[in-house]
Amino acid sequence: MDQARIDAALARLCDPTPLVADGPAVVVGLLDQLAAAIGNSGERGDGLRSYAHSSPPIDLGAFELWRQVDAGVRDLAAWCDVDAGAVCAGLDRVAALRALLRAAAARLGGKGPEGVRWFGASVDAWAERIQHLLNPARSVRRIWGAVCPHCEQSMMTSWVDDQQLRVPAIALVPESAGRAAALVCGACGWARRVPVSGGG
Repeated sequence: MDQARIDAALARLCDPTPLVADGPAVVVGLLDQLAAAIGNSGERGDGLRSYAHSSPPIDLGAFELWRQVDAGVRDLAAWCDVDAGAVCAGLDRVAALRALLRAAAARLGGKGPEGVRWFGASVDAWAERIQHLLNPARSVRRIWGAVCPHCEQSMMTSWVDDQQLRVPAIALVPESAGRAAALVCGACGWARRVPVSGGG
């Protein structure tokens, strides 16, 4: 795996990904979406340390995946001799993981081809696991952390298997025969047809 592929893997996991080519794009990164999913965004706080106010409990699947990604990133950083305390000072937890990954990637030169491949494979695997957790069916893709430009809601209540859950308001509905893809808000009904340019 060369440096270009490492950069692409980091961008996929860490960077906001534009999902539309025209108009105001929805640009929420995978790490941000995972952090938003932890508390179902129904609690106040940063999604990781929050306090209840008559809202659903944390999403344990998202929380466990966050813990695994967090531990894995810190292990990679230590393996690359990155001082996590210095890199993460003053950053929130999502920004800290981004910074640690970037700092570790900058020190991969001495780890040899196997180390570079392992690093890239780890980053790719985390991105895949987050994608699968957030959008297992990959038919209608819910966008965690996105805000509707019309009603300004990011979350809505939905019934799933006889349970009332908080889910993202904005979803990307894929193209089908004779229909274009669309961003749709389940809270207010706002919709916009969009050409999909990335973020798969």
